Amino acid sequence: MTGVFVERIIVYPIKSLDGVSVSECRITDGGSLEHDRLLAIVDEQGTFVNAKRFAKIHAIRAVYTEDFRAVTLSAPDKPAHQFSMEDRDRMSLWFSDFFEMNLRIMQNTQTGFPDDLEASGPTFVASATLQRVCEWFAASGQGFKFEEAIRRFRPNVLFGGADSFYEDQLYGGATFFAGDVTVVGSNPCARCAVPSRHPSTGEVIQGFSKTLSDARKKHLPATSNPDHFSHYYRLCLNTRIHSSETGKTLRVGDAVQTEWDSWGKIF
Repeated sequence: MTGVFVERIIVYPIKSLDGVSVSECRITDGGSLEHDRLLAIVDEQGTFVNAKRFAKIHAIRAVYTEDFRAVTLSAPDKPAHQFSMEDRDRMSLWFSDFFEMNLRIMQNTQTGFPDDLEASGPTFVASATLQRVCEWFAASGQGFKFEEAIRRFRPNVLFGGADSFYEDQLYGGATFFAGDVTVVGSNPCARCAVPSRHPSTGEVIQGFSKTLSDARKKHLPATSNPDHFSHYYRLCLNTRIHSSETGKTLRVGDAVQTEWDSWGKIF
């Protein structure tokens, strides 16, 4: 395949837990991917119990049925158990026992539970970008492989056939088309502590944020506008999808085009 295209689509049905690669995904009326961050774990104050706050969440494995109607949860010293995705009360008890605190499960079928409420669409990144990041950390002696990079940064959609940091040119309201779906690029995703930790063990790479920030700043492409970076610990493209796209389907293999593909970008 020539040109930029949708290489992979990943949804994360329970916020902060394992993702699932899918061949296609419907756009919800809230501008998110169906099944993405559909459920979230919260404490008694309604605050997310996520990987930003609790590193031990990395030890939980979540395996979903093909139709996303059930999930099997497991963790060290805790036997695997399958739950209906609708049985949030019993699932809440499992998480409460694991975290040793009273928790409950919330559901949002419209928008899911995105981190960026202003740009709540799926996150995009070029596969070549993640490969470049792997190379930066390999040079520092703290490397990880491509698939692990996906699990660390947790994007929804990978651009194939694109140069590294292709997504940088889409910040600030650029419109692009992934198949039939119109997407508006917003801002570079600010990262937290999560990418610094091994996605299965929680083991931390010391100096992770500095390594990424320094390399990001040093190697910022000419197509990247530095005005979009209040700091350089940022990776992946946050987006917005208008309600007009509700019900459309994003598919692996869809061609990706920008508004300037046909007439040339004006700088």
